[in-house]
Amino acid sequence: MSLLFTTARRNLARHRRRTIVNALSVGTTTAILVFFMGYYRGSYEELLFDTIIRYQTAHIQVQRPNFSEADPDSWASPSNLISGWETLPGRIRSVPGVTGAAPRLLLSGYAGDGRDKLPVISVGILPDAERKVSVVLDSIVRGTGLTSPGTVLVGDSFAALFGMEPGSRCSVMTRTSYGAPNAQDFAVAGVFRTGYAALDRSTILLSLADAQALADSGDAVNKVFVMCSSAAAAGAAFPAVFDSAWKSGAEAKPWTVYARSLIEHSETETFFYYIFLGMIFALSVSTIANTMYVSVFERTREIGVMRAVGWRRRELFFLFMLEAATIGAIGAAVGLVVGGAASFLLRAFPIDVRSMAGSVDMPFFEIKSTPHWTDFALSSLAGIACAMAAGTSPARRAARMDVVKALAAR
Repeated sequence: MSLLFTTARRNLARHRRRTIVNALSVGTTTAILVFFMGYYRGSYEELLFDTIIRYQTAHIQVQRPNFSEADPDSWASPSNLISGWETLPGRIRSVPGVTGAAPRLLLSGYAGDGRDKLPVISVGILPDAERKVSVVLDSIVRGTGLTSPGTVLVGDSFAALFGMEPGSRCSVMTRTSYGAPNAQDFAVAGVFRTGYAALDRSTILLSLADAQALADSGDAVNKVFVMCSSAAAAGAAFPAVFDSAWKSGAEAKPWTVYARSLIEHSETETFFYYIFLGMIFALSVSTIANTMYVSVFERTREIGVMRAVGWRRRELFFLFMLEAATIGAIGAAVGLVVGGAASFLLRAFPIDVRSMAGSVDMPFFEIKSTPHWTDFALSSLAGIACAMAAGTSPARRAARMDVVKALAAR
């Protein structure tokens, strides 16, 4: 065995340029893989998904079975209202893993300064409960919260369009639960800035009592937003939350239902990344295989001599595979250093894309990386496997070479 290692080391050192090219090929594959895994975990799993949960969907939403997000005109209709909901949030909060449950009354309509208006979603809330499921009330940049009746909170993009400041008049229009138009003037209590365009431009917050009066819905709500300690905890808590909702004539849906388009976008992007990685992997395998075939051809006479002095086919096969594994290990080490450095650099200095967030309806604030030790383990194994896969065929060819023809080669 020591002879195999010594011979492999000498062969790699003798063909140093070829060894470096092969190692760099493996290193490129490893570096891209380790960087991508940290990038995906940081920018998607931890940032994008977590942000849309905190800013838009919560982990679970409770609503009537026929409630349709695509039909905002029907949100306040009697068939979509949850009556006798008062004990529901308490039952949900008692479920292990749940950290908050807040009732909401969502109303579709318009808001403006009395002269001009924009389509908005007016959301009736209980401020103390709302803080447990959303970050909006912690994002107020001017004014105060909903401390008194007849007041609203508006996003800074909306406020800028109408020149609104705390104390300004804001006219909110919607349909009542029976379809009649209704409008009411409110005073702007505060202006919030979340950085998420869909909230800052087209969401109005008002007290639950004011929203119920505006919609003539009595004491009913049409949503209960539920937050959990984590997405995994939400999955474990979902059956119990669904059971509590069912007892109130409602149903529960996980956040993935409301963020389906975003999830599909991430899956599509990930699919193309894997295609790219597959192409890099195939190119690396092809490069290493070609150079090792050249090595076998150049060492034909040498292989014949080795067979003549007693080397067996199996030993020759192991020799070339050992050379491939060594190239893979060197390349993987280089790739881990380069890819790991890039991943940690992106973690320390994330790329701020808030300017882009203002033009797309998704809370995509930063591009960052969250490296994990499993990324390095899996990427190094992939790099070594890449070299081993490339070396298998040349190794077999060397092992099967005819001794007489090899010795006769020039």
